[in-house]
Formats: sequence, structure tokens, C-alpha cells
Amino acid sequence: MTEVVMAISDFQDALAKRTGYAGWRESLARQGTGTLSVDWITSITSLMELEADWLEIQSDSGHPIYFQSFSWAKTWSNYFADGPDAPYQLAIATIRDDHELVGILPLALKKSSLGNILVGLGEPIAQYDDILVRHGWNPHVVLDAFWRSLKQRVDIDGLMLRRIRQTSPLYTYRYLQPWAAERTEVPILDLNGYISSGADFLAEASSGLRKEVRRKEKKLAELGTIKQSFFRGGPEAQLLTRKALSWKQDWLLANNMTSRMFMDQNALNMLIEYTGRTNSNTLVSALYKDDTPIAIELSFACNKHLGSFLGAYDPAFSTNGAGLVQMQRTIQWSIENSFSLYDLLPPDASYKRRVSNQTVDIVDFACPLSERGWLTFYWWNRLLKPRLKQTFYRLPESWRYRLVNALNAG
Repeated sequence: MTEVVMAISDFQDALAKRTGYAGWRESLARQGTGTLSVDWITSITSLMELEADWLEIQSDSGHPIYFQSFSWAKTWSNYFADGPDAPYQLAIATIRDDHELVGILPLALKKSSLGNILVGLGEPIAQYDDILVRHGWNPHVVLDAFWRSLKQRVDIDGLMLRRIRQTSPLYTYRYLQPWAAERTEVPILDLNGYISSGADFLAEASSGLRKEVRRKEKKLAELGTIKQSFFRGGPEAQLLTRKALSWKQDWLLANNMTSRMFMDQNALNMLIEYTGRTNSNTLVSALYKDDTPIAIELSFACNKHLGSFLGAYDPAFSTNGAGLVQMQRTIQWSIENSFSLYDLLPPDASYKRRVSNQTVDIVDFACPLSERGWLTFYWWNRLLKPRLKQTFYRLPESWRYRLVNALNAG
């Protein structure tokens, strides 16, 4: 058993170094001066008082967190956790050693007839749940303090963490062993080789991809002047985000598809506001024909990692490869600006695999904390929910929207 544990640990260390996630394992020396204390942030007022400490640990942690920044938490809370009738209640766990903040686990409490379930702050938008840990601290020591406090919360029936990366401290925490888990892979593109060699992404790509991109670029150039621009938040980023969401929504409808995010107007409004903030970690890239955007990508940047959140294109250019050309230019921009990793984010897809050179496992964790929680996770998440989901997606689009609106209303 010891040899197996060591082999897993060695593999994780190697993966962390290769993908740029090594920071959290650099030092396990700091165990704390005594018993760590945990406070639960349950109001937006208390969240705002935490801003300075949050920003400090956010910049100090070294771990790429796209959806756990203070700006993200504040914006999301205003839309989803503001007031007694809000769908969520803040339940952010802050862990301190004496007065020093050493960890933040951004969570929210979802109350329903199925029980009181803790989920990652950011539903239904965030693609990863994660923890912030101050550099030099053993994340499992920090998580032990959180777990002790959580077990004392008799008002919570369960903990649901979604899309935990293989490179996250949460992935190997002993009390989060998969009880009801679905493991999938996320394609990523390690950019370190391109940066060190000065190589061009397209020149190093497969011959099939290289030929296709060049063919599409030539085809687009025949239609007008093609250029790409990048915006780190602000009014133009906000306008482009609004347009990208509209294109994506039309594409989903045309393909008889939908998603939780696109069926929640609060989620769309929150994204539009967030990308307009110049202090957010937003990067919006747009491919233009003449002065008109024809393909847009919304990404989030953190610690030289770029997470590609959403891509969309003008339906009039669906056969011209505008989306592919835009993505290739964003990757090249990332290399030129010394980003170490281009993260294609869940879900997995064939077009993402074409530009990736590695994958990272992700897993959902469901931890029941009461009999009610056990029944919820077992009967609902494992048996009933998958069947109801299949039935739901067979309904006409208009029926699905009416059903979701009715559920949200009451």
C-alpha cells in the first residue's frame, strides 16, 4: 500500500511540475502555531470586509483559480446570494492561524426540499471548484480545520464539489474520496515548450490543423481585412461578451441544446457585468472582418494560465472557420505574452483535443453529512436526476424554459 501511495504522489508531483501547478506542494513545513480557527462568511457585508485579506491570499497562493477571485465572489454574490429570497446563501469558509488568513474555501448554501447542500460559489457558471491556500502552507492541514468545522454544522446535509482538478489540493484530500463521482478529462495546452523555444503554435501543430487554419485564413481574407483584438475587461469587453452570449444562445437553440447557465438570466447578466470590470481577470479576444466582430472568445486569466470559458461566432461565418482562426490567434497571443498554459475548460470536446497536448482529470465529489444528505445524493443524484435529465432534454425548448422559470420562481 505504501508503494502505491508513493507512486500516486510521485505522479502528481510530476504532473504538477509539467502543468505549472507545482506551487501548492513546494513546502509542507508550516503546520500552524496551534489549532486553526474557521469562520463562516454568510453575508455580503462580511464578504466586503474580507477584501484586503482575500486579495492578499489570492495573489500569494500561486494556484491558478479562475473562479475563486474576490472580484468573482463579489459579483456572483450580488446576483445569487443577496437577500432572503436569493437562491443561495453565502457560506464561505475562512481558515486562520491566529490572525493570519491561510485558506479560503468559497462555498454557498443551496436550500431546497432535498436538503441544505453546500456547493461551490459560482453555480451555475463556474467551471471549477477550488480552494485558496496561502503559499507555504500544507493544504491538507488547512482542509482538516475546515472539515472539523463542517462536521459541527448540524444545519448542513451535504457537500457537493464539482469539477475538481487533478492538480487541486482538494483532489487528494482524504475525506473527499469519491462517494458518488464521475471522472472526466479536460484538454489543456502546455505552452512552456513554445515559450522556451520561441516556436510558433501553428508551425508546431499537426499538418492537418495547420493546413486547415491557413486555408480558413485565406478564405476569410478574401472577404475583407481580418484582425484580432484583445480586451482585459472594460466597456468593449462587455459589449463583446453580450454579443458572444447571444450568438451562443442562438447556436444552442438551432441545435436543440441548452445549458443551466443559458437558462438562467441572472447568470448571463452576472457574466456581462463581470467582464465589464477592469479589475476582473477577464480577457476577451475578438476576430474582426473590417470593423465587425465575427468570432469572440471569453477567457479568464490567473497566474499565467488562461482558461478558455466560451467561444462563439457569427452564424453568417459558420462555414468560414472564424472560430478556429480566432482560437489559434488567441493561443499564439498567449505564447507571446508568456502564459504557461491554455486551459480549454470542461466539458471535453473533439475540437479542444485538436489543439491540446495534455489532459487533466476532473471529478465531482458528493459528501453526505446526514441521513437526509445520504438519501439526496444516492437517490436523487445517482438514480433519479440522470433519468429526469434525459427526459428534460427531450422536451421542446419552449417547454424547458417554462419549466426552469417555474422552478426558479417557486
